[in-house]
Amino acid sequence: MWENSVQAVLAELSGDEGIRPIPHDDTVSFIADDLVRFRLKKAALSLITSNFPTQLAGLFHIHQADMFGHVGHHRVEIVHVFNRFQTALDWIGVVAREKNEILWKFELPQGGAAVVALPPVLPTKPASDSVLRPAAKTDQDKKTDNDKK
Repeated sequence: MWENSVQAVLAELSGDEGIRPIPHDDTVSFIADDLVRFRLKKAALSLITSNFPTQLAGLFHIHQADMFGHVGHHRVEIVHVFNRFQTALDWIGVVAREKNEILWKFELPQGGAAVVALPPVLPTKPASDSVLRPAAKTDQDKKTDNDKK
């Protein structure tokens, strides 16, 4: 399952310049938009992955730890959970952890989700362009000001 998932993600995202695969000894993780590092894993109903407890597996959930020179990225796992018979998927989603504590989780919709591009960010104008200014004084205004003196 893991190998098929990784190959599918590699194929699906191959043209996306914002996603970089990061191969390791026997695994692959991905960096999205140079902000988020994610990996694909199988999890239990608790949404905790069943990694063999290697030092590297533990470092993934210690966000301050350097992982192959990639420091400062948010780290999440995209996990799949099988039913008790291991014959169907019960849950697929994104999970963020700090060590063994789940910080947040988000279930992905079944059947996939459509990716919609956000509208481009329009350049902003300086605030001075939109500030209201008092109208120029007319001759009558100037005369009234002089009469007040």
